[in-house]
This record gives sequence, structure tokens and C-alpha cells, in this order.
Amino acid sequence: MKINGEKVLLKGIANHHTLGALGAAAYPRAIEKRLKLLKEFGVNHVRTSHNPYSVDFLNICDSLGIVVVDELYDKWLRDFSGGRAEWAAQWQTDLPEWARRDRSHPSVVLWSFGNELQGYNNLPFNDWGVTTYRLLRQLMERYDSTRPYTVAMHPRYRDLQTDSLPAPLVHETDVASYNYRYMYFPGDSRRFPHMKFYQSEASRSAMGPNFFEPDSTKVIGLAYWGLIDYLGESAGWPAKGWTQGVFDLSLKPKPDAWLLKSLFTSEAVVHIAINDKAGESYVWNDELMNASAQVDHFNFNPGDSIDVTVFTNADEVELFHNGRSLGKIANPIDDTYRRNKIDFPKFLYKPGRLKATAYKEGRKVAEHEIKTAGKATRLVAEPDNPDWKADGLDIQHIRLRVTDSKGLSDPTFNLPVEVSVSGEAEIVAVDNGDMYSDELHSPSSPSSASRRARRGEILVILRSTPSAGEVTLTAAAPGIKKLVTKLSTR
Repeated sequence: MKINGEKVLLKGIANHHTLGALGAAAYPRAIEKRLKLLKEFGVNHVRTSHNPYSVDFLNICDSLGIVVVDELYDKWLRDFSGGRAEWAAQWQTDLPEWARRDRSHPSVVLWSFGNELQGYNNLPFNDWGVTTYRLLRQLMERYDSTRPYTVAMHPRYRDLQTDSLPAPLVHETDVASYNYRYMYFPGDSRRFPHMKFYQSEASRSAMGPNFFEPDSTKVIGLAYWGLIDYLGESAGWPAKGWTQGVFDLSLKPKPDAWLLKSLFTSEAVVHIAINDKAGESYVWNDELMNASAQVDHFNFNPGDSIDVTVFTNADEVELFHNGRSLGKIANPIDDTYRRNKIDFPKFLYKPGRLKATAYKEGRKVAEHEIKTAGKATRLVAEPDNPDWKADGLDIQHIRLRVTDSKGLSDPTFNLPVEVSVSGEAEIVAVDNGDMYSDELHSPSSPSSASRRARRGEILVILRSTPSAGEVTLTAAAPGIKKLVTKLSTR
């Protein structure tokens, strides 16, 4: 794909439209926060899985230069389109409304009519979606023929006669969009040289092979599924939702977010990850999912055996424990599974500091250091919106950190943090990123809430009132001095 004459590889995310603790409400400020965070880590693309997102989302993508694959439906079935009427009775009005609304957004580069539907024999016309797609396409051409059309394919359900061939529906599309099955691209490309491919969903568990292995002369890019944790689609109680993201529900980056950044950017990246414990594993859509259980703090018990992975796109990394080198190891760039992930031999933990230094062509290009935090002594507030508008809709995300005297978050602090707000704002949600917590995201009242800290942090989300004025946020935790933060809306 070329934009303004330059080849652009889609480096993206496919997520549901929900906004974490805020639920399904489409707050423009919360959408913007997510897109800016993703862009910071190298993401240039979003696939709207699996229904049209809000107009605000598209406006923000236009302004930030985020490329969109715009998707209309999930399955072409009643259960997936609202349930009020048969899907076949709705699409003739849905599609024109969608096309007219979105076709003038420059961020939209590809139309997707559906997702993982070719395995359903009860689709209209009983031909695995082929006739239905042709009808959708013929109608869509009346409203916009300037962009290509596609449908995202389920990982299973290839050709009915042989798994070695794509499903018949693939041959109807302008771009062959496969969920997870990037390994089919080479064989399908040899058989059908005209085909163009898109990895419409890619697994975080295979991050590396699914980025490095596809041929970028045939593949326009990929969208990692669920890079931000979300409520719903849990692997099982007590989890309340998806935990496979590289950002948790509160938008805090997990250590392997820097693996993503090392793939998606040319910026020198190095980041330490402590492999704390084995993460949950399960099969999803015939794909093995391995949740990350890594942390990037340095508070453990003396004598613990520490297992370290350093994420980097440099040539080699040297690791130092309290000033002592633990060795310099080259990036295994010939191994797509291990590339940009450097494992260091286990060592015995002692409090202090751990530093990773990255080198490229023998020259130091980046460093990352983590330190042992001391006893929690204070609360620190980090608001994110300096231009907070008094429109009754604008959002202020405030991360509250319980820190030691040097400002390091205390990862051992897990007691409740009580918050209250007065003035021209109200609390709309609280979070700590823990998908296994039994606490509610909704506050007990618009003016007060409580949330147990996770690794010394919580997130408080405030919404402005329609009147401009002062806002006071008060936070308190056991054994910690009360914090009072003054803000204002305008």
C-alpha cells in the first residue's frame, strides 16, 4: 500500500470499541488517549472490529494519521447484528448509511464487510458467503468504488475439499484478509500470484514470527488482536475479560509493549522484563494464547532466582546487576521467535538496581534501568489533560501512584486508595488494571470512590460538568499522607 507515493506497512491493532472502565460510552477524549498511546508505540493502523466505530474515532484518526480498516459487521447472522430482525432484512439500509457516513474520511483505506463468517452454513444462500458478498459489493460500488473491499477470514474453514486452498469467499475479495493464519500467505501466493494479503488479526503470543515472516511485497500489514485488555471474552472466572494485551485495562503498558515498539519503530528500544511467573495459556480460535506474566519492577525477596528477558531492536544488550555485568548477548535476529527478545541466565536477586544497555554497531544507543523501591511514603497524582474543557463530556485521566521518598512506585502496596472530588467534575470510573479484581469500576457516588492499588497504582477518571471552575481531588491510603490535587476546567 502506498500513501502519497510512499509504501506504508500497516502496523496495527484490532480491538473492540469499548474503553476499559468507561465501558461502551464513546468519550472523544478517551478515544484520543488510546490512539496517542498506540501511536507512541509505533501503531499506525486500527481495524474497527467488528462494527463501525464512532464518528469521533474517525475524526481523531484523520487528525493523527491513523490508517483505518473500516468493518461493518461481524457475522452475517441475526445474533450478531442486534437480534431484532434477520440480518438479511437490514443490510440494504445498514451499508448505505455506513458508506455515506465514513467515505469522506481520509483515514479509511479499506472496507471490510464482515469477520470470521465463512464457517457458517446457515448464512444467506447457503454458499458460505459468496453470493452475499457479491450483493454487498454491488451495492457498495454505488457509494464508494475508490477503496478495495475485503472480509476477515476465520482461522479454520479453508476450502471444503482441501485445507491447502483458501475458502471460495477469499477469491471474491480485493484483499485476502486472514485472521492469525499468516503461515498460509506463502503457499496461497504461489498458487494465486495476483492475491494481496492482510493479517486482519494477529496473535500477541506469536509476536515476532507473524511480523517478520510475511513477505511485505505481498502483505499490506497486520492488526494484533486485543493489544489493549478489555472486558468480556474471558478465559474463565475469576478473570472478567481479555488479558492478552500489551496494555492493561487501565492503559498501563506491560513490559512486552516495548517488544511491540521494537517491531513497529526504528527508534532504539531497550526494556527489561522480569519473568515473574508462568502466565495462563489456552486455545482461542485454534490459536494458542500465552498471557504475559512479566513485570518491570525490582522488588523481590533476597535470594529469589530472577529470570530476565530484555526487549530490544539493537544488535546486543549488556545487563548489569548492582554495577556488575551479567554478560553481553547478541540479538538472535535469525530466529523470528526469539528476535528482539534476549534472555539472560537466571541469577540470585539482591535489592538495588538492574540496568540494560543496548548497542548498535558497537555504540551505546539506549538504556533502561529499574530500581528497588523503598517503603511507601506518599501519593503522587499524574493528570493527563491540561486543556480540560467544561462541556460535560471531557475526561481527565489521573494516575495515582503510591511511591517511596524518591518517587518510585511501591509494587508491594496493594491496599485501598480512597478518592473524593469536589467542584466542577465527577468521578465516572476507577481502575487498577487487574482483570481478576472483584471491585466495581463504577464509583460509589459521583463524588467518591475506592480502589485497591495494584503494584502501587490506581487510575481515576473524572468527567467535567458544563460549568467551568475549580476541581479538587483528594486521595488517601492507609499509612500514607493525604494528597490534595487542584485542577480546573475551562
